[in-house]
Amino acid sequence: MLRLVNDHYQCIETERRGIAESMRLMADEARALEHAAANRVSNARNLTGELRRRGCKFALGDFGIGVDFAQGIFLAHPLPIAQLPK
Repeated sequence: MLRLVNDHYQCIETERRGIAESMRLMADEARALEHAAANRVSNARNLTGELRRRGCKFALGDFGIGVDFAQGIFLAHPLPIAQLPK
């Protein structure tokens, strides 16, 4: 019985590690996507449009440059964004 419980625990732990790694990779991809979009507004407009057609929604981050500056960029280059930083 103890072996069965141990095997089950090991299976759950392996699955948990896999989920955590998948989430880390998705976060890395999202950061890379955000960085690329911040550097080229025209690419961001095309990309957000395509992803919105696929059901994604977006909130605008400040890209590490400060909220006021990010809002200025948004006002100068409107994108289909649902939320601005506060």
